[in-house]
Amino acid sequence: MLPMDTTRQDYEEYLEVVIPPSKPIPPRSTERLIPVSELDPIARGSFPVRRSICGKTDVAMMSILRVLDQHRSKNDDANIHATIDRDSFKIIYVQASEIVRKFSKRLQWLSIQVRELTGMSTQIIVTTPEKWDVVTRKPTGEGELASLLKLLIIDEVHLLNEERGAVIETIVARTLRQVESSLSATLPNYIDVADFLRVSRYKGLFYFDSSFRPVPLEQHFLGIKGKPGSPQSRKNLDHVTFQKVSDLVAQGHQVMVFVHSRKDTVKTAVSIKEMAILEGNVDDFNCQSRNKEMKQLFDCGFGIHHAGMLRSDRNMMERMFDARAIKVLCCTATLAWGVNLPAHAVIIKGTQVYDSSKGAFVDLSVLDVLQVFGRAGRPGLETSGEGYICTTEDRLTHYLEAVTSQNPIESQFRHGIIDALNAEVSLGTVANAHDAVQWLGYTYLFVRMRKNPYGYGILRESASDDPNLGNKRNELVTLAAKQLAEARMMIYDQETGAFTITDLGRIAAKYYIRHESIEIFNKQFRPKMSEADVLAMLSMSTEFNQIQVRDAEEKELLFLEDIVPCEVKGRTENSAEKGIETSQQKVNILLQGYISRQPVEDFALVSDMAYVAQNGGRIIRALLEIAISRKWATVTAGKLIHMNEHHGKAVVDCGQAISDGQTLYNLRPLGSDIAMELHILQLSHLLFRQTTETLNVDFVISIPDGQPPPSVTIRFVSDRWMGAEDEVNVSLETLTMPVASNSHTPILSIPFLAPTVLRNPAVESIFANRLNNFNAIQSQVFWTLLNTQSHTLLCAPTGSGKTTMLVALVWCTILRHPDASVLIVVPSKGSLADIASQIRIGSSIASVSVETAKDENFLLPSKKRRRVLLASASLLLQALSHRDPSTPLAGLDLVVCEDLERLDATYELSISLLLHATQTCPTRFVCASNSLNDPGDLAAWLNIDPFALHSFRPRDRGQSLTTHTQTFSIPQSAALFKAMAKPTHAAIIRAGSEDINKGTLVFVPSRAQCRVTARDLITQCALEMETEAGYLPAGISQEFLDQYRMQLRDASLIDFILKGIGFFHEGIRKDDRRLMMRLYTEGVLRVLIVPRESCWSVPVRAGVVVVLGTQYFHAEDGLKDYDVTELVHMQGRAVRHLGNGEFYLFCQGEAKDTLMRFLNEGLPLESRLLESDQLAVWYTEQTNRGRLQSKQDMVDVLSFTFLAQRISTNPAYYDCSSDSRDGKLSRIVDGLTNQN
Repeated sequence: MLPMDTTRQDYEEYLEVVIPPSKPIPPRSTERLIPVSELDPIARGSFPVRRSICGKTDVAMMSILRVLDQHRSKNDDANIHATIDRDSFKIIYVQASEIVRKFSKRLQWLSIQVRELTGMSTQIIVTTPEKWDVVTRKPTGEGELASLLKLLIIDEVHLLNEERGAVIETIVARTLRQVESSLSATLPNYIDVADFLRVSRYKGLFYFDSSFRPVPLEQHFLGIKGKPGSPQSRKNLDHVTFQKVSDLVAQGHQVMVFVHSRKDTVKTAVSIKEMAILEGNVDDFNCQSRNKEMKQLFDCGFGIHHAGMLRSDRNMMERMFDARAIKVLCCTATLAWGVNLPAHAVIIKGTQVYDSSKGAFVDLSVLDVLQVFGRAGRPGLETSGEGYICTTEDRLTHYLEAVTSQNPIESQFRHGIIDALNAEVSLGTVANAHDAVQWLGYTYLFVRMRKNPYGYGILRESASDDPNLGNKRNELVTLAAKQLAEARMMIYDQETGAFTITDLGRIAAKYYIRHESIEIFNKQFRPKMSEADVLAMLSMSTEFNQIQVRDAEEKELLFLEDIVPCEVKGRTENSAEKGIETSQQKVNILLQGYISRQPVEDFALVSDMAYVAQNGGRIIRALLEIAISRKWATVTAGKLIHMNEHHGKAVVDCGQAISDGQTLYNLRPLGSDIAMELHILQLSHLLFRQTTETLNVDFVISIPDGQPPPSVTIRFVSDRWMGAEDEVNVSLETLTMPVASNSHTPILSIPFLAPTVLRNPAVESIFANRLNNFNAIQSQVFWTLLNTQSHTLLCAPTGSGKTTMLVALVWCTILRHPDASVLIVVPSKGSLADIASQIRIGSSIASVSVETAKDENFLLPSKKRRRVLLASASLLLQALSHRDPSTPLAGLDLVVCEDLERLDATYELSISLLLHATQTCPTRFVCASNSLNDPGDLAAWLNIDPFALHSFRPRDRGQSLTTHTQTFSIPQSAALFKAMAKPTHAAIIRAGSEDINKGTLVFVPSRAQCRVTARDLITQCALEMETEAGYLPAGISQEFLDQYRMQLRDASLIDFILKGIGFFHEGIRKDDRRLMMRLYTEGVLRVLIVPRESCWSVPVRAGVVVVLGTQYFHAEDGLKDYDVTELVHMQGRAVRHLGNGEFYLFCQGEAKDTLMRFLNEGLPLESRLLESDQLAVWYTEQTNRGRLQSKQDMVDVLSFTFLAQRISTNPAYYDCSSDSRDGKLSRIVDGLTNQN
């Protein structure tokens, strides 16, 4: 229904509908216009006092100023710009138009930077919906903008009804789940849109119809007769435009005629001028000006304006029109968007606009029509304005309904739901079907399905039985998930509903690639392809489906085809006669033409080439990452790099300024089937800074069947600069790989032994309340440990009961011998507390002293008959270094060495000296380690007989442990941990739903990250859980927690404890640590966050262990990888004797295979004696004390080291040739001597 008093006139050339201006509504008695002078100081400076504030852009500006005022450090009206904290906020203005210059000018006095989407020093960022969608898909780099976002302004909600509307829904649904939003638009069904935007209908919703316009607007809709696109239709359009312009100019008004190409501005101005001359009314267009030069320049009163003109010329046109020196200005829509230059009347000539993204002419958007109509009428100077739109007769009704808001805005999200779901799964905000159903509840599609179910295919019965449309949403999600799973973009578990993103899905989200294109790549992409094949596949992308082949372009395309270097697939020598047949061929030619910088003349072809180039670079980058993900390393030296030979000199000159790379390598075998080096099928992303000189990169690659290939190629390639690369061929023909060991022990099918087999009631009493039976591994090693005096090595997975058996051995040894003395050695001081607490459980069964060594004198003879000594490797080294090495170390009956997988230089040297000092004494060595890949050399070093070597693989663990992995492509940053928060929260909730007593340990890289991760987890709770209790179990009252709150010495921990989260590290007071351990063991705290360095000292286990990343920043070495032994120990914290354990490993994609190999197959172990200065320091000290008299003395000491054993079996790791062991040790001593 059209407004009252609307008229419709049918003429010979056109049909005209005239909508009269709305009658202004007088303000209420309680309302008045607020002068700019009454605004606060920060707003007054941003609004010129001489003009009124009447547009949506001005409302947006006031919202921006409010955010600025909220981020002022103090109220200093005399120096406002200096009080704004510019680093604490970001404002995003989503609009397709260019408003940067307008906002920059008005906020310049506050030193606020307004830019297009670029730079972290910018406070206000203007972007398009598509760009903001791309940015918010990335939780890193530019994606970190979202974490600072305080205000989001969307000035394009009209687009909901168009194809781009799916993007608007995507970014709003995503943003509403992260930050608060402020949006503006003018819509017919504005209540629906308000509900979609979560706007209060009573507070945040403002609807202004046309009666609020400062200048009433009379709207004319003209339907030009004739077949659209025909010569008659174009002739009628030109004549009707001239007629309306003539009538307006004759009345003394200025007119702006909007056309849709730069050529048409001149063409239209000339056409109107020629018609005026023919009609004899050209004098009506003359300007009455006394300026002769101006009159000569604009002798007929016409001007043109478009973005292709020089800025100075555009400014002059704007000034002349504003000064009424010209009456008719022919321009493009950029004038309406970018410049506030009103006129009495505006005329839109034609509504067919060429869209390069679709390769075709499309209807002018309603948003552009409204923006142009907004330029009609001059506030403060005139009381009315007129807007004309000249369209074809068949589109007249469309624009009438759209501009007058007759039809409700409908959702277009169904067309983009698959790619939108993939983006959310990639981002981590949607982890399963339940999350996806909730996510759909944030979309405009959900709002409109509830209001108009029949329009979206929902039956009447379904809508009444399920008012929240849960089944319909689940149906849409399931269909989208299945399609993504078929495209291999994600893994969809239909039983649990879980979504797991794949590399393909992550790459598609990152580079904005449609799922249809991924399906094409799945079929066409092969490991070996020529450049022509890659270009052909690239041209098949659905992103180019809109590109059309036109007859007018054929001649120029054929010319380009002859020039481009690569063959166009499907074309033969005789194809020129047929012309260009498909859009894929056209895309291929345009892409090659762009790369080779070939000029193009046809206007539409120029737009198509720009579109192909813009999207081609993005897609080819995605193809590169897909190839890397699939570990395809084929590289072809093709013709594309030789295209611009005439620019060669300039390129060479620029190339001299680009840093080059040189690759140096070192081969280090870690086992019979592992080598520590770069493989052609592996890669690492390196970041070079301006100060970077050297980067050390370690890779672990598998050697099939233990037989290395003749050579491998290491290639360094910059992905930003052509020519910045290096390649080196590494020969493996002389590489000596260690011999494969068959030292692993199979699990035997034997009965589990009871503690009574200890045959010592006192020792049995230690375990009476702890276990009913020994497990399979404990039962199998029992005889060797407890009934022989042989040196023994036990390698078993974490949680298999190694320490329990060692405790039993210690007390059996003590009680069997009246003067027994036992030494327990651990790799670090942090491990002493754990072993000491377990050993001291049995100290009450006999008058036995359990002592923790405090100085280097603990090895001196003692008056105590029985004693158990505990010492760290560093203290043992000090003690052994201060005694005479020629004197045997008597009195030690048993030496227990714990955690030999952590064998570093200090630990190795201390054990070596102990072996040397006890070589003539009947001292027994019993050592324990986590599962090792090859324990044979370790056993040989410790003089262990084969029957006493018990080596079990990780899979031999008796307890149930499930390992989950999730990879991320985000560099180490705050954004990485934000991305990991969602799956961590999901793991915690899943554990709690299965077993309410199942606690969770979360390992993070540093102490500083503990509280950051805790806040992220609390945020996830707030987003997804209705309760405010966080992770606290149900039934925990406030009164119960109050008694613990009073005991906390650090008040900053209270808020986290109230949410069920605790911390454990050395930076927390002991009393507070004990309290949190107590709350955790009692089940009050369900989440315990622990930094990496505290993994060895945390005294509890958990049903769920989550490792957030496997890298950390070292003060001197920068970014470093976790030691694999740390990860194995963290995994072991999930092993529980009475329940299932789950281990979640979140890591970088390139690290997953290596880490999982070590977790599943056992750890590699090599000597680190030459990797630190510990040996050199010890050698210098002993030489200065005169205890090393000759070179042979040092060689003798080295002969007791693990290095001496391993250097014979794996010489390549230590850069040694295959000569005698003594010769190698002699050269090491020579090197130590030269250092002194």
